[in-house]
Amino acid sequence: MNEHWMSKDTQAIEKSKFNRFLGLYGYSLATLGLVILIINVFTYSLYRVQKDSNFELEISFAKDQNATLINLLRKDIRIIGSSVHFFYATNPAQWHNFPLFVQNALRDDIGSLASLQWMPRNTSSSNAKSPPSANEFRVTQIFPETSANLKIIGYRPSDQRFAHALSVITSTREAFISDKLQLLQQGSTTPKNKKSALVYYPVFNPSEPSQLSGVVVGAIDLDRYFKTLASLLPAKRFEFQIVDKGYNSDDAPIVYESERWNVSKGSVYIDSVNIANRNWDIRTRVKEELGYNQKMALITTFTLGNLAALLVSYLAFKQTRDRQRLKTLIANKTRKLSYMAYHDSLTGVENRRAFKETIKRRVLNDDVFTLVGFDVDRFKGINDNFGHTAGDKALQHIVSVIAPFLHESDGFYRLGGDEFFILVERFKPAEVTSLLEAIILTMGNSPLEFEGKEISISLSLGAITRTEENEEALLNKVDEQIYISKSDGRNQYSYVPVDIHIQ
Repeated sequence: MNEHWMSKDTQAIEKSKFNRFLGLYGYSLATLGLVILIINVFTYSLYRVQKDSNFELEISFAKDQNATLINLLRKDIRIIGSSVHFFYATNPAQWHNFPLFVQNALRDDIGSLASLQWMPRNTSSSNAKSPPSANEFRVTQIFPETSANLKIIGYRPSDQRFAHALSVITSTREAFISDKLQLLQQGSTTPKNKKSALVYYPVFNPSEPSQLSGVVVGAIDLDRYFKTLASLLPAKRFEFQIVDKGYNSDDAPIVYESERWNVSKGSVYIDSVNIANRNWDIRTRVKEELGYNQKMALITTFTLGNLAALLVSYLAFKQTRDRQRLKTLIANKTRKLSYMAYHDSLTGVENRRAFKETIKRRVLNDDVFTLVGFDVDRFKGINDNFGHTAGDKALQHIVSVIAPFLHESDGFYRLGGDEFFILVERFKPAEVTSLLEAIILTMGNSPLEFEGKEISISLSLGAITRTEENEEALLNKVDEQIYISKSDGRNQYSYVPVDIHIQ
């Protein structure tokens, strides 16, 4: 019995001790546990917010970098293609001077061009109006004339790649980029050593625009090219890889990848783009880990619980403010890149891309408008006699003289070199004639003042009022009118009036 009461007493004592412990430390432990839980939940939430925010910012930077990369690619393709204008601007008897011309035409090239070669079409044994075949072409001119490049003079390409390129450039009349390959100048071909690509540009007969006269081929060292491009990018924080998804790319699909691509960590952001005929995936490695300052902020938040609210409020404010600044910078840069993508950097008028999109849209809408095209008379002579600076000033001067005659709804475009187009919303013959006469007269009375000299500038204009023509027919008709102006002595316009009545 005594043992029974002793057992009850012991139980009571133990319970009393537990109650005292609970009363003494229970609230503190509950508060501690609750605070630890709140701090952990809050810290983890902050961690996720910061990580997601960093990821979004990295994606924004990656998009910005890819947009810049694409613009640089298209710019350099246009630079290589500028050599084609030589064959349109000179007599065929002078085409053997092609290597001399491209020394100036490629002055903006970033140094990755291995060679630029001219392959005229030999139609002596075939019909010039028939589709071109590979055996009609051979290399006759090459730049630069190095010992390695000179080895391919006389080379006749016969592989499926060239045949496919011929088919595409004949139908599209635009540049064609090959898959990754090994240049003949560099030895045997293996997928591992394929480090180059070819850019094919068609040259059509000026008098017979449907007939292919030859092909200009630019050979690009891809490794050197993309390393140089990477050095020009405004944000050098990313590793990127370019994968070719286009024709004949199965054996060497990776066009380029950064040196640290395979060892870098992070998510991969992909932009699928079309560069000329190629379909490329631009893959950018986006890092998600937090920076040093962010990690220290989280540690401080966890350790100093009673200061967590103030600290997090400050960090959230600072993060929001910094994020807004970055978004503003990105938005401004995006607007600038968008402007650059549709405007000519020298003259400020719209460029070839804007022109093509506008013409396509207006033709699809079946709009009536007048398209005026013109070249600068003897523009090469201005460059040769006064230098390329004078040539650039001449193009800017021409734009400044013509712009006041255009309405706000009209479009002014430079397609490259001295090739310009004006899209005007006037279609009455009297209005169009008045505009063309005013341009010719004012241009003739407005010489360019350059380094104390006056340089006379004249234009050869051609104009067509669109009624039902498609894009190609419209441009061909304008080119015909420009050709008539040149044939009749230059410094004039050629325009066939069309009476149109719109209700």
